[in-house]
Amino acid sequence: MTAHGDEVRRSTGAGPSFSASPAIPKPHRCAASKSTYALLYPPQTTRRLFCASYATLNDPVEGFFEPSRMLKKNKSYDLEGFKTKIKERIHQIGLCSFSEVRNHELMWAHYANQYRGICIEYDFGLLRKNLPKEILFARMTYNERAIVIGNTTRLPDESARRALSQKNYRWLYEREWRMFGPQGPVSYRDVKVIKYVYMGFRVSEDHIKQIKSRLSAINIKTRLMKIENYSILF
Repeated sequence: MTAHGDEVRRSTGAGPSFSASPAIPKPHRCAASKSTYALLYPPQTTRRLFCASYATLNDPVEGFFEPSRMLKKNKSYDLEGFKTKIKERIHQIGLCSFSEVRNHELMWAHYANQYRGICIEYDFGLLRKNLPKEILFARMTYNERAIVIGNTTRLPDESARRALSQKNYRWLYEREWRMFGPQGPVSYRDVKVIKYVYMGFRVSEDHIKQIKSRLSAINIKTRLMKIENYSILF
């Protein structure tokens, strides 16, 4: 998985079997996942993730939503005020993306500078325990239409997260999990949340030596990518 920012340029998190259901999951803290993957370039390892702003996402067709038909028909309801509050929160929330896969060719090409970066595998359960309590996760869903939001009893925060938990179905291959938190660096307490660091096929020899040296000192294992025919192997 990939994420924007310091530690994760575009991060991905491994979770349960993936499906492109149009239903939008409520962002939550506990997911039945074993590993999360983060692709980044330049190669680096810091004890933090980075929550990017909505304005810096690589997909401008994201965060869109439609008020429900019932809200549109309710002439006494402040529909424009409802939409404005959600849009304001969308721009205030920080986002860090994870994926369920580590060996997707497009993701290595797009998020790890054409295989010159690395992929970090996290223990998802341990990572959640080592993050601040306000951090939430949602598994992305994919659809051809924007999400419909109609429950006006929800706080703008929750509606904004729901809007940011769905993308166009063309992004389905990313199999993304999304972390919501404050914008900027988000630290985790224990480096043991990292299980492996996978190095891309085009990582320089100098970077390979630096990565192995630094990570061996803190007991983190590394693997170097091999390419056989159309397959990525570690």
